[in-house]
Amino acid sequence: MGSVESTGRVAAPGKAAHALGVRARYLVPAAVLLVFAGIGGCGLIAGINELEEVACVKGCPDTAVSGDTMSESDTSSPDAPDTSIPADVDDVGEIDGSVDGDSASDVSEVGDGPDADSTDADDDGVAPDADTGDGADSCLAPDASCPGTGGPTMVRVGCYCVDSTEVTNEDYGKFVLAKGLDVTGQPGYCSFNTTWTPAGYWPYGFGEEKNPVVGVNWCQAFGFCKWAGKRLCGRIGGGTLPFTDYASASQSQWYNACSKGGTQFYPYGSAYVKTKCNGIDFWAADAGGVDAESLAKSVPVSSMAGCVGGTPGLYDMSGNILEWEDSCTSATGGSDECHIRGGSYIDIQNDLQCANFKDPFPATRNSLYKNVGFRCCSDP
Repeated sequence: MGSVESTGRVAAPGKAAHALGVRARYLVPAAVLLVFAGIGGCGLIAGINELEEVACVKGCPDTAVSGDTMSESDTSSPDAPDTSIPADVDDVGEIDGSVDGDSASDVSEVGDGPDADSTDADDDGVAPDADTGDGADSCLAPDASCPGTGGPTMVRVGCYCVDSTEVTNEDYGKFVLAKGLDVTGQPGYCSFNTTWTPAGYWPYGFGEEKNPVVGVNWCQAFGFCKWAGKRLCGRIGGGTLPFTDYASASQSQWYNACSKGGTQFYPYGSAYVKTKCNGIDFWAADAGGVDAESLAKSVPVSSMAGCVGGTPGLYDMSGNILEWEDSCTSATGGSDECHIRGGSYIDIQNDLQCANFKDPFPATRNSLYKNVGFRCCSDP
């Protein structure tokens, strides 16, 4: 779905392009070296388009990522998304979105929803799971309140709970103050993480208290959720979600909550509405000929009243920022590839679907992005 170049400690941004319904993204190499005071260790930002880059201040770990230039063309039209939500939603891609100038209406029908015939498994045998199964139905404490001592209020989704919003700058600031320089208590594969301070985007700007925190790696997100008495959203019933189960409503806490148990494409329904959530089409509507990507940014959590669902009270599961998920290829260190979900303010229609995830090459535990944050889950 896009292109990424990683060269040791600094990754280069790419540039997205749209023409005649064909999405193609090509790499524009660049390297930016920014040194931020107060950040110990290494901040690696796999920069893509909108994303900025931070190099090591001292002693980069061996898990710094390197890779080759990759490019790929997606010939699907943004105005006619694949209603089957196929297995290739995990296309290697840029964390960005482009505007389709041919889009004429605010609503694009995408079918009857994932509970229709379109959910049949594709050639790879993968399809969204509308059967909540034992994982979502077996509650040890069906009437228990949602645990948690910090962060956003929570919403009950079947047998577990999900933060009603993405973790905000204000929420995360309390965590940073409470933890200080103490980075103990992390799992072994997070030994590379030597600070809780977001890289490059901290402290946040005036009036951005309610904006989602960004510039955090997977381990920083994991650490916040643990501190708040919760956990990073993963497998229903506990633990890490298997990497291939991202579109299983019986396994994935995040997908099940977003898709209303696998029955719809977007948190608000199965018909795409450009102005419901904070994606690139929302900004394009008022761009007035200006490049929408230059205007797009995150907004305060829950400020877009229409971007709610698949469970009532659950906001911004589509757009605004991408969200880390406890679903990685392995548990060895900073180079483990992990899922990030939901799309962001610079993403297009297909990328804002619940079943999609944006994994650039590589999306690793030690990566930091300008449009990636997180929310937490918990188990009563």
